[in-house]
Amino acid sequence: MDTLHVMYIVTSSLRDQTIALRVSNVLSHLSNATPTNQHLILTGIISQLRECPEFPFTSHDTPEVISALFSYLTAQQQQNNVDLLELGIQLLVSIGSSLPDDINTSALTGEQTELVHVLSAEIKDSKPILADELVASLEKFQRKKTRSQSITRGSISLSSMAGLPGPQPHSSFMKSNKQSKLVWINAAIQSWSTHKPSFLGTFEQFVKVKNNQNILNELVAASFEGYIVSLKAKPQSPIFAKNWELFLLKRFPLIIKDLKLKNIESSLMNALTLDPKVLQAIKMSTDNNINNGDSNNDNTEDMFASFPHSSPDIRHEFLRSCIALQLLPVGAYESILKQDASADGRKLITTDQVLDQFGQPVSLEASLKKSLIDINTEFIPLEESGLLEFFKSVSSMEGTKQVEFSNHITSCITTFIANNDTSHLYRLSLALALVPECLHAVLFHVSPTTFLKPIMNFLDTWQTNSDDMNFQDTYSSFGCIFLLFLLTVKDFNIPLVQLISMKDQIDHESFCINFLTNIGTSSWKSPTNDLNQHKSEVLSGWMAALFDSGGISDDLMRLSTVQECFELFPVIFQQAFVACKQGLTDVETVKGGLEYFLQPFLLSAIVGLLSWCEGYLWKAQDVELVVSLLKTLVTPLELSGESIYIHKIVMSIFGADLYKNLSELDSNSSPLRVDAGFLSSLRQSVASAKTNGFFEIDMSPKIKHFLSSPSGQNEISLSSVFHTEFQSLLSWGQSSSVARYDHLFVPNMQRLLGESGLIDAFVAEICHAQQLNKNVQTVIDLSAFVLVIDSVGFSSDSRRMFLTSLKEETIPEKPTDTLIPGYDRMTTLVLKKRAYGTSEAGANFGILYEKLLETVKTITPLD
Repeated sequence: MDTLHVMYIVTSSLRDQTIALRVSNVLSHLSNATPTNQHLILTGIISQLRECPEFPFTSHDTPEVISALFSYLTAQQQQNNVDLLELGIQLLVSIGSSLPDDINTSALTGEQTELVHVLSAEIKDSKPILADELVASLEKFQRKKTRSQSITRGSISLSSMAGLPGPQPHSSFMKSNKQSKLVWINAAIQSWSTHKPSFLGTFEQFVKVKNNQNILNELVAASFEGYIVSLKAKPQSPIFAKNWELFLLKRFPLIIKDLKLKNIESSLMNALTLDPKVLQAIKMSTDNNINNGDSNNDNTEDMFASFPHSSPDIRHEFLRSCIALQLLPVGAYESILKQDASADGRKLITTDQVLDQFGQPVSLEASLKKSLIDINTEFIPLEESGLLEFFKSVSSMEGTKQVEFSNHITSCITTFIANNDTSHLYRLSLALALVPECLHAVLFHVSPTTFLKPIMNFLDTWQTNSDDMNFQDTYSSFGCIFLLFLLTVKDFNIPLVQLISMKDQIDHESFCINFLTNIGTSSWKSPTNDLNQHKSEVLSGWMAALFDSGGISDDLMRLSTVQECFELFPVIFQQAFVACKQGLTDVETVKGGLEYFLQPFLLSAIVGLLSWCEGYLWKAQDVELVVSLLKTLVTPLELSGESIYIHKIVMSIFGADLYKNLSELDSNSSPLRVDAGFLSSLRQSVASAKTNGFFEIDMSPKIKHFLSSPSGQNEISLSSVFHTEFQSLLSWGQSSSVARYDHLFVPNMQRLLGESGLIDAFVAEICHAQQLNKNVQTVIDLSAFVLVIDSVGFSSDSRRMFLTSLKEETIPEKPTDTLIPGYDRMTTLVLKKRAYGTSEAGANFGILYEKLLETVKTITPLD
């Protein structure tokens, strides 16, 4: 089963317990699936259950889920499926640990209680902690929790951690081993954190002798090797790869400038003496042949003494940027690149200024005023404003100007929102959505959170004056701004937890988040069951206006908020589809009503309709009818002006996924056939669109290969995959070729194994090193560093929480007003420490635990 199908099943089953694909039904039929698919679905449910903002089951749902799960456990015990049995137990424990106080559960039957004790005894030796957690879950299911019963041993609050001591002296591991530098830079790039002013100062913790030349040497070496390692992880994440490129070419020269070296030319030339194998890999990367390079060129003295190369590579672009920022003179280009300099024949630019066609400097602020701020959007169309051309030039700007431009954009967004200037915010959103490379540069230099937060909160709190006569302008502006939000979240893979952290008040409802989680990605459930009387009246009014020739009146648009309408439009499509399917109306009538959505003020709302279709197509039913209705929306006969741009953005969000689904239905393995002309038109309209879904998880290539292997043909286990990847990371610097480490590997393993399983995997590596009596201390140091760097390394709050909790073996109450990275990992570590105590079985975990505490003390967070 494709991992995307698994995520669909898992997400849908947890979202709504009133549909057929609810958790209890999935568990009831799970034994019929292949063992591999059972493993994937169980781990997916466990992982997403852990990340759910709220417990997904009611007092009515919970007993059904528990009953189905016990039936599954019984079946796996009878068949002696140890791995699946343990996963089922983990799910039971997860449900018990997250059970809220206000959820009542029916008492377990005698058979269920006996099964718990039997299973606990069976796994006591192999999984002592899981066995104890299983018994603890039994107690939770047998009684209702009270608020005083807590997992904490002496509850602590985050505010009480404020007085903890600062970082301790740097450990020798962080300074002496390249792994720590490379993992940290990878994490900084992945988390969009390289723009922070403290980046350079934080990197200093990895340098032995802290002077500017050493800092430059270490950062150059780590950055170029990290870039090449990222390229070797094929298929790589295009977002991560672009972030690495932006870092090296746009941000890194600014960091070098901040070092204020006296003799920058000689210092930089000295720093650019890279490892020969890194140089070789850089050159091979331009031939798209990075994995086949000869790594035995030991005669290469530096990065510029290798054989001549005919294609420019990342070095050429990097040096051009350094010359433009006047960090290097023009002559340094050939001095450094030697025979490779001829690979790029472009003229060298000696200024970072943006130049016009006459070679004169251009003011970015003046250009933005001329093409956007001072434009009358009502009379000057986008294509005549010069804004698109201006935005397309951003990718070629030097880092200094990209940073300036990005700051201007965020300032414009803030100002437009403060002044409720929706017409200019609409124009800005339209242009950014149409020039993705410009949008990516802005996100990189200011971070997705800084960019999205004001937009999301503006959309969430959008209010329409009932006396306003320009309802169409309101819908147009809201829709286009919302499209930019959706496009950014989807194309740049912004996780749900990050969106939640952007809310002004974390416990308040968010239209944007609700759309994405409940409607925007909804499948084929019937949301009409959840409509209150007001929304039912609005729904009836729109149905009459669209399909009964009533027309869309101002009174109808005044009846509800624009957010409510965007929520209801997919429901309207569903109702029309069902009526057509049941013969209550004809296809042409429905198509006529759908044509209203091609008007400029409703065009953006098509995203909800396409999303519903995408979800329904999973059923592989009524495909001909769905396609017939889709033609009206996807391949309209007449669009003009800015409607063409809006429709293009809509298709870039959902079109690629629609094409993928329809193509699979039209494949040779399916008896269904889809209109060939429509498929061809759809393919052409989404040629460059990304096919990732909302909140889709990037997968490590090795993990993806492992999960996609047919059941029974996988000769390796997940633990052996982990071991191989860990050893690759461990051997960095000891191999004759550049390492093949993937930054996605650890987060992917966490989702598959859970926090406890991930920690156990690192403990197993320590055991392995001890058995070989090789690299034991490095394995311990590296394991501790990798386990905490993603959270502690980028959040002072996380560092304070980890430091107090690990030291005192206490677990703070999970914050409700903020999101602290690493809370679940910290909780799991403390629970394991309590369970093991000083027992011999927990000796290696104890070693890791102590090293974790030392590492947390040592790390200086980048925040």
